[in-house]
Amino acid sequence: MDASASNVTLPSALRAWHPWLSWFAADLVSAVGDMLTRLDPLLGRFHARPQAGDAEPDGVEDLRRRGSYDRLLSTEWLLATELPDEFLRRAAGGEHLFLAPRPRARRSQRLIVAVFDAGPWQLGAPRLAHVALWILLARRAVQAGGAFRWGVAHEPGVLHDALGPDDLQRLLRVRAHVVAGAVQTDAWRTWLDEHLGDDLGECWRVGRVAETAAPVTHAVAITQALHGDVLDVQLRHQGTARHAALPLAGADVTVPLLRGRFDHAPPMGVFERSAALSLRVAPLLSDSGDHVAVPGLGKSGINVFRVPKAGSTQANKPPRHLQWATRAEPLAGAFRGKNLGLVLSAPGSMLQFWQLHPGHVDRPPNEAFDAPAGGTRWLPCAALRHGSSLRVYVLDASRQLVYWMFAGIDRGPMLLQRDVLAMVQVTPHRIAYVAEADGALWAHSANVTQQEPMKHNLGPRPDGCAVLMGAASRWRMGFGGCAVARTGGAGETVWEVIESTTRDVPSASRWRTALPNGAVIGLVPTLSVGHSALVAIDGTRRKLKLVQATGTTPLFTAPAPIERHTVCPTSGLVAMLTSERQLIVFSALENTVRLTVQGGTEHAPSA
Repeated sequence: MDASASNVTLPSALRAWHPWLSWFAADLVSAVGDMLTRLDPLLGRFHARPQAGDAEPDGVEDLRRRGSYDRLLSTEWLLATELPDEFLRRAAGGEHLFLAPRPRARRSQRLIVAVFDAGPWQLGAPRLAHVALWILLARRAVQAGGAFRWGVAHEPGVLHDALGPDDLQRLLRVRAHVVAGAVQTDAWRTWLDEHLGDDLGECWRVGRVAETAAPVTHAVAITQALHGDVLDVQLRHQGTARHAALPLAGADVTVPLLRGRFDHAPPMGVFERSAALSLRVAPLLSDSGDHVAVPGLGKSGINVFRVPKAGSTQANKPPRHLQWATRAEPLAGAFRGKNLGLVLSAPGSMLQFWQLHPGHVDRPPNEAFDAPAGGTRWLPCAALRHGSSLRVYVLDASRQLVYWMFAGIDRGPMLLQRDVLAMVQVTPHRIAYVAEADGALWAHSANVTQQEPMKHNLGPRPDGCAVLMGAASRWRMGFGGCAVARTGGAGETVWEVIESTTRDVPSASRWRTALPNGAVIGLVPTLSVGHSALVAIDGTRRKLKLVQATGTTPLFTAPAPIERHTVCPTSGLVAMLTSERQLIVFSALENTVRLTVQGGTEHAPSA
């Protein structure tokens, strides 16, 4: 790891920001510091709003000749009892003495809230100014004896802390490919009024346009100059406007900053050429995105790699190598947490539920369970537990969703439904799937007791139909979204994405797209709640792109053609095996590589 500002002597002009600059590598400190010194004069002094309402008394300050008679000095009331004429004379002459309460000082509110626009107009270089403003406002709050919290325009009512580098990296990871409009602005205004009210000291809005409307006290507009690598920054406050220009540093500085790599950590998860990886079968990802499994080359075993978290600087652990019987062949597989379970075709026409349930069961005929060995992708599988009962569901090659039940007496396979096009495990106790019935597509769910708490009609079944399921986390609340492929009028494949924008109504939002020069390989969630994007690969089998209702965005270019791939709809990870036997795990949500493993160079005819 590079030296950071924590052990580098800062110039006197930057020492005020030492607690924040210590998060960055030494070669990034000068660029960040330059932005801080250029923007700091724009901010001006902190002006906290006074608390509304009458000030409450805080003890007695003095005695006065005027006041309310409920504050009349007690000795004056004695005159009223003993010498009433004298009491009246003193009242007429204004000689009575009253207690004068000390007013409690009005407390200025010192909470600073900033709402950042993470939409398409603020992606790229403007995010550098976001970083600088985030640090400046964090220090501003410390100086004022208050707190700084931040949110994004696309997520009204969600505020985050600003305590460490992880919080700043969270801001950089937030990306939206649609513009936040009046609906989000009004939602933020309502939420701030209802939940913060008088507790709000300053409210900053950072985006493309500087608009100050209550409760916004400061508005910052960030745009890229037409000529030159310069950002134009404008601050509006109380009817006045101030400007600053931010020259942009080179790509060797700006790229690590935009990716949240403050300490210039080396690429994560890079292994030596020791693990020989097979290209026969696509990688298998866990729903959590924490693990990926790849079979070994020419061996009856599999390598399970841990996928580092985004921004992690810890050295990755060596992979776990799991081994099964020599003559067994995997047919289906799924992760249960960090543990991998497989359905194996065992010698003697048997099935083994490896790391799921001990023992063997007779393999049923193909009519009951169609699972040919030697495919390029294992069959979808889910293992549901209910107490001591286990049910293993497999979607076979004939689109039959079958299951085995292990609860004292082993039973199966039993048919749950035919003509099932896709399946996803939602929780440890429930699955969701899309099936055809009576010429229509239906979204279903089932749990270990075979109850069906959800059933939605998705419309007529199109020709050339294929289905991709949305994120498992979204199916827990109802309809979780999916993508349906159909054959267009010119023979092209058209994908329709049915969003999970409401709890129970899947038809609330739909959009379509056709890709003339590529193929869709998966569906992933976006940062906009309930919305999804398609992941596609181009004709060269090297480039990935993200397809949304608003357009297509380049994602990643592999160093060699991609031979096998898997997309996890929950974590948004894409696991790829290239022709050079390299495993790459890429996050479509974070737009970053999470893991790279270079496989061995051994050759096997069947792999």
